[in-house]
Amino acid sequence: MEVFNAELFAIEKAFKIAWKNKQLNTDKVWIFSDSQAAIKRLKKSSLKAGQYYIQSIRKWAKKFQDKAIQLHLEWVPGHMNIRGNDLADKAAKKGTELQYITPESYISLAFIKRKIREKALINWNNIWSDSKSKGKHYNQFECKPKWKQSARIVKKQIFSSYFQLKTGHGYFKSYLNRAPDSYPDICFICNTKENPEHLLLNCKRYSSIRNKIKAEKQLNQLSLKILFGSKQGQDFLFEYIKQTGIATRKNML
Repeated sequence: MEVFNAELFAIEKAFKIAWKNKQLNTDKVWIFSDSQAAIKRLKKSSLKAGQYYIQSIRKWAKKFQDKAIQLHLEWVPGHMNIRGNDLADKAAKKGTELQYITPESYISLAFIKRKIREKALINWNNIWSDSKSKGKHYNQFECKPKWKQSARIVKKQIFSSYFQLKTGHGYFKSYLNRAPDSYPDICFICNTKENPEHLLLNCKRYSSIRNKIKAEKQLNQLSLKILFGSKQGQDFLFEYIKQTGIATRKNML
């Protein structure tokens, strides 16, 4: 929305420049814009985007009319090495970079909200990067905070197991071994430590299921970073958890 306002800002700027130069004793003024949408918007008076600039441009137009100066607002194609059009593009760019609301400038509410969200996300990422509570296991995925996650339809139990495997806290022996009088953290089939990496990538008990799903999902290789950091890897992971039941209480019993 702020880009659209910037086009109107450029037109308003052109009106101001033309008015400043009215002492040239001309009876006709041409103003050119490469934004057809902005020109069409000037014909409408409804309360929509760019209302501030619409009102301002109409006030300037009336000043010209009061001086009996004919106005012509024309469209020109963009990026055609037209000096005036290049200057208009610079003015439009300036409009997108406005940081403060003043009597001479206007920023849409949508633009302000987006800037707040961008700043909040930067601060969130900085705090996350400096956090020492992520743990060595989780830190390897190089995750970054973001406002929206990909929409996925997954059963609650599968999603729960997914996050247990990702955080390293869940129904597998490497985690449960921390409790007193617990079972050894060794996979009895492979005779090695049973942790998320082993269950997902190496355990012989699930090798046939793993190879089958890997072929179906057309994955050339598997790694924890691929499984948790890509859509194709997550698709594999959800199906793998579904078929093996790993990281669930039922599977441990």
